[in-house]
Amino acid sequence: MKLPAEAFVEFLDEIVDEETKKQVRSTLVKDKQIPDTSFKALATGVLVTLGKKAAGEAGGALADKVAKPAAEKAVSFLMGLLNGDARGATRSLAKDDVIAV
Repeated sequence: MKLPAEAFVEFLDEIVDEETKKQVRSTLVKDKQIPDTSFKALATGVLVTLGKKAAGEAGGALADKVAKPAAEKAVSFLMGLLNGDARGATRSLAKDDVIAV
């Protein structure tokens, strides 16, 4: 099943509590030095960027070096969000993993 990142972020926006969203925004803006923007834009940027890394670079040796770590970061981000752990959600993200949409 394919689901556009924006649709998945709409779902996340409904189920993630406001305090976690606020903490994720604050952490990404502070720690990753990205522009202050909405939770939806940040979450979409993370998921789209990591998805592109996981899917687009999945050939040969790059699969182990890029795709697998990107997928693991995406899972960590989602698990942190769903568990209300903003610090856990953003812990493994690098600046190039977060591109505001």
